[in-house]
Order: sequence, then C-alpha cells, then structure tokens
Amino acid sequence: MIIIHFCPNNGGPMYEWHWAHYLGELQSAGIKIIDCNPNKILNGEGSPAENAEILKDIVNGIIDKFNKDDDNILFLGAQARDDNLDPHIISWIRKKGIPCVNICVDGIFEQLHLRDIGRYFDVNWVTHYSALSIKEYGCTVLYMPMAANPSFFAPKNAQKKDSAIAFVGSKYGARPFYLKELIDAGLKVRIRGNGWDGNSSNKKKISINKTFNNVHLLLKSFHYRWPYKLIISAIMTRFLRSKRVAINYKNIDVGGEVNLERMVEFYGNNLMSLGVGELRNTYVLKRPLIQYHLRDFECPMIGCAHLVRRCRELEENFSEDKSIIFYDSIDECVDKARFYLSEKHLRITEKIGREARILSIKEHTWLNRFNKLFNYLRIKGI
Repeated sequence: MIIIHFCPNNGGPMYEWHWAHYLGELQSAGIKIIDCNPNKILNGEGSPAENAEILKDIVNGIIDKFNKDDDNILFLGAQARDDNLDPHIISWIRKKGIPCVNICVDGIFEQLHLRDIGRYFDVNWVTHYSALSIKEYGCTVLYMPMAANPSFFAPKNAQKKDSAIAFVGSKYGARPFYLKELIDAGLKVRIRGNGWDGNSSNKKKISINKTFNNVHLLLKSFHYRWPYKLIISAIMTRFLRSKRVAINYKNIDVGGEVNLERMVEFYGNNLMSLGVGELRNTYVLKRPLIQYHLRDFECPMIGCAHLVRRCRELEENFSEDKSIIFYDSIDECVDKARFYLSEKHLRITEKIGREARILSIKEHTWLNRFNKLFNYLRIKGI
C-alpha cells in the first residue's frame, strides 16, 4: 500500500508528531509513505492553488511509477483545510480511483477550517465528538479517537520509577493552577516545557492578518456556543491578570522544552502523568470547554498512571481506576494525586500504569485505527 501524506508545515514539534505516531507505525508495517509538504518545496507557505499543483505533480508521478492494480494508493490529508488546499484537487484525485481521507485532530476547531473542502473527501476522520458537527457542511464523517505508536511511546528503561507526577507542556491556561495546587499539596512534581523555568517564553508574535482571519472565522461560527466561551474567557482573564499564579519552584524538578524522545524518557521515569483538558482560557468559566489531547493516549502507552480531566472519548476507551484516573475538578485532581502517590498505594499506581500499557498495545495503536479505516473504505488492510 502507498499513502500520499499531505501536510504543509515548516517543521517543529507541532508536526514532527506525525512521524512519531501514525506515519512511523504504518511505515514499520510495510506501507510506503510519500510525503507531500509544499512548504518544503516552495521554501515557504503556498496558496491553496499552488499547493494543489504540487500535489497534482506528486500524484501523477506515483501513478506513472506504480501499478494501481498491484498497489492500493490512499491520499491522506493531515488536516487539509480551506486555507491550504484547493478542494477541486480532491475531486481530481478521486477520479483517478484513489480514496481521499482527511484526518482531523483539532476537535471543535475543525468547524472553522472545513466549510468548503470537507465535503470533497471520501471521509473526514475526526478524533473528537465535537467535530461531528462538520456534517452540517455536507462532510462524510468517521469518528475514531487518537492513538499512540507502541514502539516509539514505550518505557525506555527498567529502573524503578520515581514516585512523582510528571507534566510536559507549555505554561498557559489552566496548567499553572493545577501544578501550583499539586506543588502546594507537598506532592513530588516534575515539569518540562516552555515558560516554566524562567529562561524561556511561550509568547508569540501577533500577526494582524492571522488575528483578523481567526476573528472572521469565529464570527461565522456564532451559532455554536463555544466561540462565545472563548471570547468571554479571554476577556475575563485580561481582568484577572492580578491574580496570576505564583508558583514556588523551590525543590521542584523543572526544565525547558524537550523533544519527543526526551519526553518519552521523562514520562517513563515517573509513576504518574498529568493531563489538563480545559481549552484555552475557558478554565475561568463555570462550565469550561473540555477536550482531550494526543498526550492522553501517549502517557498510557508509555505506562504511566495518567491523571486527566474526565471526558467522553477517554471514558469510552479506558477503564477508570484500572487503566486511567479521572478527575472532575482541581480539588479532586489534588486528592487523587495525593492518594495514588502515597507510599501505601504505590503498588496500585504501578498496576494502573502497567494495565494502561497493556490495554493501549491491544486497542489503541494507529495500526488498529487505520485497519478500521481501510475496512470502512473497503480496501485491503494490514
């Protein structure tokens, strides 16, 4: 099988996960991956039309080189969107007899990016229930949650794990509040990520054009509730700046950004991992927007007892207190962390981590997900 993988990007952690996750796992299973990154070819971001021309040349080259009768070919858009690909190229590819799939991992934000292009695909694979709303644009939708590559996201050593709760991620939103409470409770907390150690910053340059486009997209989505929550919470946090969290890092193991390999090693050395599900600044609201992240499948695959905000997608895929630990509030998060990291309950915590790894290998690999996709498309799986 051949997969043409379309993903315009300029590199960095936001995109390297594709290879650590599903592309690496599929390649190891014998699938040939043809990477289509127009940014690399153009030395910068291209227009939807320019990206479509590059993709057309690649598809023609593959058709000329490979025998369609001998090799299944699949086009996989890694979040192909209205602003990065002319949708008519999808129709052209499908006329060549090549199934076209768009994998969408941004949850509610898919509603902003797939109004036009989404309906051109054979199927849009969404990983969050909130993204099922794109059906109203005429999109064909298949829901399957995220997963993790068991070879890459595996414990790197057999030494005894540290009785600590680990977190990797940038400092923003609700994250400082959770980590402050865990630290103040006297728990052993280990942190890696941008903005925590005082030597780095997660501030980004503000693009006026990008800001205008994002506001324009939000305005087009106001028949949903979530845009209001994003805007109201953003305004509220502006007024609450005087109440920003002051974390006491004394005796806390804290460091800057780590790459994926170091992240796996870091999590693998700790009994517990923390997941924070509140989106953006909505943590200030009585009913915040909750969305699980890729990390919430990575950590169980690594073998951590993962402590995470409860949500439907994770509840359906893990057993509470057997392969994952849920909380519904910051107080419950602290209470459960204190319970599972107490000397009395460490064996239970170790068992949850082992069960998480076993379950993930059995059910939550990308190969498992893609075989279901192949079955849906009625093409030969692996």
